[in-house]
Amino acid sequence: MLKGIVVKEVNGAVQAAGMKAGDQLTALNDTPIYTFGDLQYRYGNLPRDSTQVGFRVTRQGRPLQLTVALPERWWLTDLTFRHLSVDPRAEFETRPLLPAEKAQYSLRSESFAGQVTRIGGFADMLKMHELKIGDIVLAVDGRRS
Repeated sequence: MLKGIVVKEVNGAVQAAGMKAGDQLTALNDTPIYTFGDLQYRYGNLPRDSTQVGFRVTRQGRPLQLTVALPERWWLTDLTFRHLSVDPRAEFETRPLLPAEKAQYSLRSESFAGQVTRIGGFADMLKMHELKIGDIVLAVDGRRS
């Protein structure tokens, strides 16, 4: 099963770099991305002197590497609260499991797995999910890696 984020629309620098609607983003600068949150986190943690970013995409089953030029002062976009505006709003945070922890659960070292470290107040109030601190998340939307 292919992992990543399906691109719905392109314009600007990503379009100039050759990205197309329907491409599936699978890595940013060779670091795998599985969710929009992964993409936000990796993008927000790029070195501030970066002038370009690499995306690995899959298009019609074929892997491609694209290089996207970053605009001057690209980091001024504040991603800190973006998770509050993107549905679904899960209102919890995890930390990635270490390879030794994954082995305890018989997971491959490259697989996705995170331990819940915080649950937002809205999640409890609105009964958004039944996760508890310490739970291990092995899949997103029923999809395991």
